Parts: sequence; structure tokens; C-alpha cells
Amino acid sequence: MPHSTESWAQNDIDFHLHSYTDARAHQEKGPLIIERGDGVYVVDNQGNRYLEGMAGLWSTALGFSEQRLVAAAHRQLQTLPFAAFSLGPNIFGLGMGPYCVGLISDATGDLRFAIMCSLAVLPITLFALLYAARNLTQAEARAHEEIAREPRPMQDASGTPFPKELEAPGS
Repeated sequence: MPHSTESWAQNDIDFHLHSYTDARAHQEKGPLIIERGDGVYVVDNQGNRYLEGMAGLWSTALGFSEQRLVAAAHRQLQTLPFAAFSLGPNIFGLGMGPYCVGLISDATGDLRFAIMCSLAVLPITLFALLYAARNLTQAEARAHEEIAREPRPMQDASGTPFPKELEAPGS
């Protein structure tokens, strides 16, 4: 059964502690649920548009829903939809690592052994990172070729072109 934004909001209130947030006010008002992005704006589940001024913490510097990036990502997902280098350091290292160390430590009674078991993922992760780094220059070259094939003037979310003096040199 798909979740509704109301159930997301209730789960957020009931089970998630937001640092730097007034917990009582959060419980009364509920969370702000962002459903989508459009150019430099994000839209919440109530349809309100907000100017997104942090570039998604630097991960959406080119804006949301940029169709050239969507097309490039779509082609990449058809070629290599998953790469283990993101799984190792992110999911295992940050999420499952401490949990697994605790389980192994409880089962064996030896914390040192548990830590050594968790380090077994390190060589796999390093190999995947080296593989990704080796292929990064090729992927960057393909991305530059793709962008060069479809030149487009810089514009804001409404489609208004930026003044020439604001464009990057050589664009």
C-alpha cells in the first residue's frame, strides 16, 4: 500500500528527532514535506513553492528537473544502474557498520573481532573507488560532449536568459 504524505508526516512526528528543531512546535505543526523541485524552486505537499537557496546542499547547483541532466542520468542508468562504491562508504559504513559491529560483538563477546569483521568491507570499497576514479575522466569527457551537443543559454527558472555578463567565460 503506498504511503500518503499524511502518513509520512505522522511518522516523522512520531519517530524522528530533528536536531535544531523545536520538538513541541514540530509536533503541533508537523513537518514541511518537499515533494518535487522545479528549476530554482521546491514545492511542498500543499503546493506551496519556495525559492531553494542552498542548491540542495550543493547537489543541485544546476537546478531541479533540468531535462538535459535527466536524459544523461537516464542513459547512465541504462548502462550502469548501480555502482558498489556508493554502497560501501554510505550505507554500510555510516548506517549498518556500527549496528553490525554491535551484533558481532554481542554474539562473540569480542569487540576487537567485531571491528576487524567490519573492516573486511574496506578492500572491496577501495577497489570500487579506484575503479570509479579510473573511469571518471572518461565519464566527464562524455558529459562535456553531451553538453556541447545541446548548447543552451543560461536561464533562470522562468526561462528568462541571464545577461551575458553573468555567463561563465567561454560559454
